Amino acid sequence: MKSKDNEIKQQCHKTAYLWAHNPSVSNRVNKKHSNTVAVL
Repeated sequence: MKSKDNEIKQQCHKTAYLWAHNPSVSNRVNKKHSNTVAVL
């Protein structure tokens, strides 16, 4: 169970990292999911 949680966490961080380094995607996503991104 714990390894699965870490897997999901890593995936989230990877996605957040990509968003952060792609302005067009970042801007579009931040408007929709600003709360989600803030949590990561």
